[in-house]
Amino acid sequence: MSTRAVVRIIEKVSWKKQPIKIDLYHHYDGYPSYLGKFLIEEVTSMMSASDVANLLLKNIKDQSFELTQWFHSDAEYLYEININEKTITCKKLKFSLFTNKTCRYLVKQVISLDEYKEVETCK
Repeated sequence: MSTRAVVRIIEKVSWKKQPIKIDLYHHYDGYPSYLGKFLIEEVTSMMSASDVANLLLKNIKDQSFELTQWFHSDAEYLYEININEKTITCKKLKFSLFTNKTCRYLVKQVISLDEYKEVETCK
């Protein structure tokens, strides 16, 4: 069984009132020890929202990401990459309601990705 996730990239820009939001659906291996670790290793603080989206769409050899306009009802995790705040947040989702093509999710748990960051030690 696959662990699906949505990666939401958020960037507030001066020329637009609402932040830019780009959602990418990840078909499998969406759990924090794989996708969370990958995002921490690959996304740098100098990137824009479009840079991050292009990185994920072009550099994944197995084509496990796709650009999406809606939230998939089978997603178990939501990763939010906030470009302005330079943060990556992982949320475990719990499916709540599905009616008339509208799905609601409750955030079941916010998961720390700190264990996947490399820590430099001083000698």
